[in-house]
Amino acid sequence: MAEQNKKSILVVDDEPDIITIIKMALQRNGCGVKEFTNPLLALQHFELNSTEYDMILSDIRMPGMNGFDLVRKVKTINPQVKILLMTAFEMQKSELEKVLPSVKVDGLIQKPVSMRALVSLLERRPFV
Repeated sequence: MAEQNKKSILVVDDEPDIITIIKMALQRNGCGVKEFTNPLLALQHFELNSTEYDMILSDIRMPGMNGFDLVRKVKTINPQVKILLMTAFEMQKSELEKVLPSVKVDGLIQKPVSMRALVSLLERRPFV
């Protein structure tokens, strides 16, 4: 991490408006944010900068590469990075564990994303 106690988050979503809103909310709460609308580019960036991030916040449904595949690849590069997935579809964490049985996902957020709930979730999670 660049600064002590400053969370560094990689946000991946194919909708630029959602990225903008999330980035602004996270930055207001002291997080460093790098955003991508293309999951393939996000993965390439992560491969080169994997130790720079505390967490990946990714949508599940995206063109080119879905969030499940992105998470699988990210975890092979850096198993310590925390993962939060976002979805507009109703999904329980138990369903998520069936899709990603070998990958630990730290949270699942329903869209539309409540910025208050997102920030609260980030504050509860230990980022060691």
